Amino acid sequence: MPGLIVQLEARTDKLEKGLQRANRAQRRAAQQMEARAKQSAEKLRTTYGKAGDSILATFKRLGPGIAGGLVGGLTVGALASVTNNLGQIVTQTAQIGDEAKRAGVSVRALQEWSYVGKQNRIGIDQIVDGLKELNIQADEFILTGKGTGAEAFARLGFSAEQLKMKLKDPSELLLEIIGRMERLDVASRIRF
Repeated sequence: MPGLIVQLEARTDKLEKGLQRANRAQRRAAQQMEARAKQSAEKLRTTYGKAGDSILATFKRLGPGIAGGLVGGLTVGALASVTNNLGQIVTQTAQIGDEAKRAGVSVRALQEWSYVGKQNRIGIDQIVDGLKELNIQADEFILTGKGTGAEAFARLGFSAEQLKMKLKDPSELLLEIIGRMERLDVASRIRF
């Protein structure tokens, strides 16, 4: 047994010395890693600090040019936007012109009716259709003295000859019809 204890003590001693060597090696490695990390941090700060200074100097030199480029870019963007808006305005004006021809009224008159329609939640298509229908019904009454609008025109006090004269300006005719309808009592308005 004594030989065994001596061997265990010797091995324990070797183990302790081995652990101490490992600790020293680990401390040295940690110190070296820390030193390298500090060096890397210094290099990064120096490198990027110089780069930052360089970039700042470049921006200061180019500042007026960049500002001019920015203003130029904004101007080009604004012009592109205006061009697109002008294209839409031209298209919408052409559409209003087409609709006005279809309704038999001037562009200005249709724009006025369109404004009134928007205020009363009536679409431009319904206004155009109403004006077209007014033209059709009035024309039928003028030519035949009959038709689906004949009774309505008679109730409002229009003769075929009056309608023929007033149909030259359908917008004014529609205004007059509305004015005459306002003078009717509620029951008569409902029958229309």
